[in-house]
Amino acid sequence: MTGSDRLRILWFSTTPSSGGSALGRETAGGGWIRALERELNHRVHLTVAFYHESEARPYEYNGTTFVPLLRSRRGPVGKAVNRVADALESEVDLARLTDVVDEVAPDLIHVHGTEGPFGLVQRHTRVPVLISLQSVLSVYELKYFSGLDRWAARRFAGSSEVLLRNSYADRYRRFAKQAEREREMLGITRHLTGRTTWDRRAASLLAPKAEYHHLDEILRRPFYERHWQPPDNRVLELFTTTGPNLYKGFETLVRCAGLLDESGVDYRWRVAGLAPDDPFVALFLRALHRDLPPRVELLGTLTEADLADLMLGSDLYVGVSHIENSANSLCEAQLMGLPCIATYAGGTPSLVTDDQDGVLVQDGDPYALAGAVLDLARDPGHAARLGSAGRARASTRHRPDAVADRALSIYEKLVSAG
Repeated sequence: MTGSDRLRILWFSTTPSSGGSALGRETAGGGWIRALERELNHRVHLTVAFYHESEARPYEYNGTTFVPLLRSRRGPVGKAVNRVADALESEVDLARLTDVVDEVAPDLIHVHGTEGPFGLVQRHTRVPVLISLQSVLSVYELKYFSGLDRWAARRFAGSSEVLLRNSYADRYRRFAKQAEREREMLGITRHLTGRTTWDRRAASLLAPKAEYHHLDEILRRPFYERHWQPPDNRVLELFTTTGPNLYKGFETLVRCAGLLDESGVDYRWRVAGLAPDDPFVALFLRALHRDLPPRVELLGTLTEADLADLMLGSDLYVGVSHIENSANSLCEAQLMGLPCIATYAGGTPSLVTDDQDGVLVQDGDPYALAGAVLDLARDPGHAARLGSAGRARASTRHRPDAVADRALSIYEKLVSAG
């Protein structure tokens, strides 16, 4: 397409994509959104609308227009009120989304994820709307307390978290409201993108009127540029990327590490996404009545380049979550060729076939997980073969030009159909 006839596409996103750099707001998440923007912004007229913490005017950056949105009731007092009321975005916030649509006048609206209110804009516009499934909150709601039950999440929370109504038991109520809103949103949705058998099956019930379009993701650049080779490590190096959510399986990691310690395994387990002083870590260790295993190192939030370097130096990637759609950290490890162990949860079986290009174990089972670690540690040749097969699979699945072409073809199809 020429510049004059390129489609006008409006994205609503929970992250600012590449536009965060212009605001001094670098984000660790949303790398797949930045990557897709990079591939598409010279092929369409792209505008990205996102929530921002302060008032800011629309701006241009690297060929994309960005529209920061300020939610009502922000600031310390507003946030406290929202926590007490378990409040989601207000009607004023939702009306602003419609204003953005009117101002941009897009040919198509692409909503990235169901976590925010953006998909509700479908009520107020005739412009075609495409919603991408990142997670499926209605399932995550059911798995929310998989790592720690609600009673323990409240009992072992810090005093400040209880006082501020910010314990995980409190956060769950807001999450449940988001899941309820997701069900409302998907009930009126006509077009979805997803990328796993799991999200397609869930969508067939949650969005019965919607046409499902398969669309894979583009990953972050460093993971395409680096190729894992078996390192000559003195000890077995394990690597995990996780986050401060109860369903991410941190308790399984801690228990698995304990089993490896009891078995006399000489290992080091480096964990990105959690820091030693994180209240989430303290909550779990209090609830589990144990200290952090001495061979587990919590590294906090890392840059994508640092993550890639750490994966290069590891022997195995270990995913421990109780629920995922397609965990980008697992996909990035696969793309580099790092042998992967992951839990059989959510969409993971669409990414990994057990004992062909990785190893799958039941979520929440530290014994099976520790046994899988031992199996691959004792047979590094088999581990390397699994890693090579995983890399071939991920390289096809996440090929940037193919994903961008697929996205554009979906856009063109929906715009042509009206």
